[in-house]
Amino acid sequence: MCGYTLILRGFFVLCVCALSCGCYQNGRDDFSIVSIDANKKYPELTLKISDIADVSYIPLETENVLFGSSVTPRQLFVCGDKIFIGDPYAPNPKLVVYDRTGTFVQILGSYGRGPGEYLSIGGFVVDTLTGKVTIYDNLQGKLIVYDIDGKFRHERKLREIYENQAEFSSIELISDDRLLAFNGYSLLVAKEDIQRPDGRYIARAGQAYNRGKTLMIIDNRTLSELPFSGFEYANPGTFMVFTIFSHLTTQREGVYLTSVRSDTIYFMNRNLEVVPKFRDITNYGSSGFEARLFPAAETERYVLFSTELGQQEDNNIARRFFAYDKKSEKLFRLNSDLPEKNLEYFSQEYFMINDQLALTQFSLTLNHNYASRLFSPLFLLEHYNRLPKELKEITKSLKEDDNPVLMLIKFK
Repeated sequence: MCGYTLILRGFFVLCVCALSCGCYQNGRDDFSIVSIDANKKYPELTLKISDIADVSYIPLETENVLFGSSVTPRQLFVCGDKIFIGDPYAPNPKLVVYDRTGTFVQILGSYGRGPGEYLSIGGFVVDTLTGKVTIYDNLQGKLIVYDIDGKFRHERKLREIYENQAEFSSIELISDDRLLAFNGYSLLVAKEDIQRPDGRYIARAGQAYNRGKTLMIIDNRTLSELPFSGFEYANPGTFMVFTIFSHLTTQREGVYLTSVRSDTIYFMNRNLEVVPKFRDITNYGSSGFEARLFPAAETERYVLFSTELGQQEDNNIARRFFAYDKKSEKLFRLNSDLPEKNLEYFSQEYFMINDQLALTQFSLTLNHNYASRLFSPLFLLEHYNRLPKELKEITKSLKEDDNPVLMLIKFK
């Protein structure tokens, strides 16, 4: 199967409380849960991107479409000779198809409020078995289905399925005939008053926002809800964190489910069975800001993790990288020479162009076997002397207002 998912941002917990709490509180390890302490001195492992993946650089044609600043690897799906890239938000959201050389092929759908039109792209699924693409429009709360060549098929408002649903942050083709829709914002509560720099309040302490179901299973053909039970948030989310742990981490046999509100990373397989897999036992201190360990990618041999940082003025929570070796069943500290305090979201670029394995959830695509990075022409021109030879050749012909260059990382 070639088609899976797309996703946005937020907070997520999976609640199999009786199951997980019973195991952990009694000290048992019935499910072979791997515990990870980000402050522990694990054996060190040095890996480069080239050790575990093949890398290609693809300049994206600019003539027919220009991307905005909201494009991220999470809005990218590779299938055969096509690359689907979502530019998710107004004023001009679009789902663009390129070939593997970066040549423009088409735009699926169009901006608007009419049938087959969208105001945002909160997620999309490419299903090559049925030859269709499903987009979720958060702003209008509807699922829109197209042929893979862009012809509009049908759509459905989510409130026709579930009355109180406000939005989803991710959809996944969890089996041949079922979509998994995940709402990373179903219950949010502010821990304390949160203000903008201009003094306006974002939220008041204790203020709660109920925004629908956590998980929903949807028939891939009719877009109707299917019976499913067992999962809601164990605890309310917090406005204090800005990470992307609401994303489903797509794998060959299912998805990882993670949240800042849970110390456990669960795995849901294609039969909707859920088991706990990894547990974060790190003591992050009492700063009042959340942090957690999240899966960055999975290869044939390794599960890669990074600590995600809380949103705060003084970013004193270190970002560290780890690799779980599935063959030896051992955990390693990964590339300890990378800086811990200054590896912000965009600074990943500085390390990745030098073959350093600084993957986080921001590096993930919708494919289980791909990561990626989009380099702006301005960045490449400014750092030309640091670029690998292939990327230097591409950069020579770039102008500052061209589309980004795609770094496509295919795991071996």
